[in-house]
Amino acid sequence: MVIAQDGELLREWRHPREGTKFSKRLLYWVQYILVVLFFNVFSMPKKSGFRRSFEYAAACIERGESVLVFPEGIRAPRDQMHMSTFKTGIGLLAHELDVPVVAVRLDGLYELKRRHQYFASKGMVSVTFSSPMRFERSMSAPAIAKELQLRVERLSAV
Repeated sequence: MVIAQDGELLREWRHPREGTKFSKRLLYWVQYILVVLFFNVFSMPKKSGFRRSFEYAAACIERGESVLVFPEGIRAPRDQMHMSTFKTGIGLLAHELDVPVVAVRLDGLYELKRRHQYFASKGMVSVTFSSPMRFERSMSAPAIAKELQLRVERLSAV
């Protein structure tokens, strides 16, 4: 599995702003290396360069890997997913790659973050998966994104 991560954050870790202290540069570099190695992330920028990221995601799928994308584009606070509308990019990816999509809902992570707790005890976090779904080629990217968001919201009722 490969995971799309905030491209601007990865870029900052890899190429810190001029004037960044050496110790901070070193910390960023170590963070970058560890995150890429252990979590197999790739850059998914919000502003520019996303076309290359989409091409990379397509190449990963062709190799048989799964691609994990957080379609809100931000880290949403507790129970506020509805306020973070899914970005059109997820619809564009689903449309262009024409692969089955599995919606995933994560619950309990906000509580961990709020407590500054890095490891979860049994039952603290739940992960709910939808059945794989395909979208009609006639659907637009925004419509796919909206449908995916509705499906994820419905997973909370399970």
